[in-house]
Amino acid sequence: MAFSWDKITGDTKQFIKTPLAVMMMIILVALGWSTRMLLKAKDDELHNQELRIQDCDEERKSDKKLMQEIVFQQQLNDKLKKDGK
Repeated sequence: MAFSWDKITGDTKQFIKTPLAVMMMIILVALGWSTRMLLKAKDDELHNQELRIQDCDEERKSDKKLMQEIVFQQQLNDKLKKDGK
């Protein structure tokens, strides 16, 4: 019993013509498409999170500057009160 490529290719050609093969191809295409959509959605979510982090960093920087100004004003007021007495 020898190995025959002709038999394998003939069986494959016959299998491709069956409804099962069509269903399998549709399932594979749907799986590939849904995977691509999930990856794109995850990529978009990561991008949105990066933008939110940048916004938070900018807010933190402005809050830090504001806090420094408040502390400076308080120190200045304390110094003026000491000098005024």
